[in-house]
Amino acid sequence: MRNLLIMFSTAVILFSSVGCTEKSNVEEENEQISVNTNEQEQSEQTNKHPSELAFEFMKANMSLGIDKQAVTGLLGTNFKEIQSEDGVIWRYNVGADTYVSDDLSLVTKSDYDAIKNGEINVIVFINWKKDLVDSYSIYYFERDLNIINEYVVSADGETAKQVTN
Repeated sequence: MRNLLIMFSTAVILFSSVGCTEKSNVEEENEQISVNTNEQEQSEQTNKHPSELAFEFMKANMSLGIDKQAVTGLLGTNFKEIQSEDGVIWRYNVGADTYVSDDLSLVTKSDYDAIKNGEINVIVFINWKKDLVDSYSIYYFERDLNIINEYVVSADGETAKQVTN
């Protein structure tokens, strides 16, 4: 009886260790898949134009209805304020210290060139209503198509992507 108990205990231990080994192999395979996926994502991010990366950040973090403090927390205080018929607009040249255009209410050819060359990451126009973001547009460069796009989020939450050049 004692020998039977020892054999049974040994079998349980062996079975348990085989199960653990298989589990650790599966875990190792999952970790390797995760590492490969992360490396692929990093490689894709590295191949993107700074404008595309800035646009993705803006798209993920900007939203209607946020206040001025949230916007300056996101984009900083290097903006130009424009008075329009519809109210106040802030213009950001993200990634640039200076503003190229004389007329800041427009995006000019020199602005487009600055985006393509990486001197400006994105140009953002924010329309305010009662000190909250009412609508906004983001101009960015799409390297694969070699075009400047305007991504617009209107006051009703509708989004549109327009080719501008």
